[in-house]
Amino acid sequence: MASAQPSQPNLREFDADDILCDPKSSIVGSGSFGVVLVGKHKSLNKLAVKVLECHGGEQTKERFKNTAMEELGKLQTAQTENVVRTYGWLTLSCGMGIVMQYYEGGNLKDFLLNNRITKGIPLRLRQLVETADGIAFIHNLPGQKLVHNDIKPENILLTKDLHAKLTDFGSAKLAATTGSTTVRLPATGEKIQFTALYTAPEKLKKVTIRPKKEHDVYGYGLVIHMSLSCEEPYPPTEINTLTNAIINGERPDCDAIDDLKAGLENNDKGAVEVMEEEMKRCWEHDPTRRPDITEVRDKFQSLVDAQNPSAILEQVTNAVRQMDLKVERPAENQLVPIRQFSPRDKTFLTTNESSRPAVNIDLPSTSRDRPAGQSSRPQVMEAANGVTSSQQQGIISGQFKVL
Repeated sequence: MASAQPSQPNLREFDADDILCDPKSSIVGSGSFGVVLVGKHKSLNKLAVKVLECHGGEQTKERFKNTAMEELGKLQTAQTENVVRTYGWLTLSCGMGIVMQYYEGGNLKDFLLNNRITKGIPLRLRQLVETADGIAFIHNLPGQKLVHNDIKPENILLTKDLHAKLTDFGSAKLAATTGSTTVRLPATGEKIQFTALYTAPEKLKKVTIRPKKEHDVYGYGLVIHMSLSCEEPYPPTEINTLTNAIINGERPDCDAIDDLKAGLENNDKGAVEVMEEEMKRCWEHDPTRRPDITEVRDKFQSLVDAQNPSAILEQVTNAVRQMDLKVERPAENQLVPIRQFSPRDKTFLTTNESSRPAVNIDLPSTSRDRPAGQSSRPQVMEAANGVTSSQQQGIISGQFKVL
């Protein structure tokens, strides 16, 4: 199974007056990057806006501009079925927003850890295939390669039909293809952030090493573990203790997976045994022994193909019913333009307060409005990301640290 190579869509600039938000309930996520808002657009209906905030002087604004351009460029490059869809950007006071598709199902972590939801093995397999397909796509872009660098269940969003979408390229690293998997080293002084629970031991040992696709495969192995165990990979542990344990070869406990297999019938039990085997290959201590993500994806796809499609559909229907996704519909007179949102204050301001000048950011031009002779490829800089977990439905997530 191979990802289709879609034509790159043009990103568009949105008018900040055309996206309306409910001041009481539009904030659905937050982190070191800022916040995530849910809004309504007249033609695209519900959207998610990842707000990047900017503080400081000219040097800070220049870094902000570069990181914003990089994020948009990577999101545009990585458009495919199993990656979050990006529509464009808008400008706000003290920052800007990246406009993305809204997903009602929340993130994979919250789905898997919700004990009220019945999660059939075929459904879990389908989500793993879709996640692996998204990773495989960015690993094999023609002429360039992306390394996500923060694969974890929180960064996998779910549609209303529980299909998986890879998100958060805030820590992705881009480099030209040279015949081997290579990426640029971080710029001098760059602050590197990562999620220790899902980080490969070689990177924990030396966080400044070049990000490689093997690091993504390791993180994917931990995603498989949570899909099977429906538990956090490690018990609450002091971070330095956990980091040292992972570096020294410790991996998550598999007792919950053994209990799962004991209660399954032959077909599902056989599938889980294959999933567990691939999980352990993915988190091998020696990165050279980890499989290519396409190999794992194809093996899981063969398991999905052997399933009865109606059985997967029934599992989706039951799970969605148990999730009880409720969509609040505020009255139109309660909605205000996203222009009134202040990234700095994380609140909606009055009309007069929101009239302050916006940050001047030279964002990527589309083919329609780009000056003749100017390249459409955004400048590539290095970025870092933070951590989030959303228990609210529809969060569009995405951790992005503006350095």
